[in-house]
Amino acid sequence: MKTKKAKTKFVSVEEAVKVIKSGDSIYVHANCSFPKTLIDSMCKRYTELKNVKILQLMSFLNAPFVLPEMEGHFHLVSLFTGPTSGKQ
Repeated sequence: MKTKKAKTKFVSVEEAVKVIKSGDSIYVHANCSFPKTLIDSMCKRYTELKNVKILQLMSFLNAPFVLPEMEGHFHLVSLFTGPTSGKQ
């Protein structure tokens, strides 16, 4: 049985976050695997997005999606609370 090899495709961070649409739910891994560059790029698009649910276990890192201006654009659902679970 032959298997096809997947083609590797690299895109910019800005291009990668364009797939996120209003109403989507995304999972963000915590701590050392926190995709800071992707999150920062997603948050730059906050005026284009509404009601994006961000699911995470817990994070101790700065989370720009909880800033007051992000309200209505991003909604954090965290299984455990930490310093970035509230408004900064």
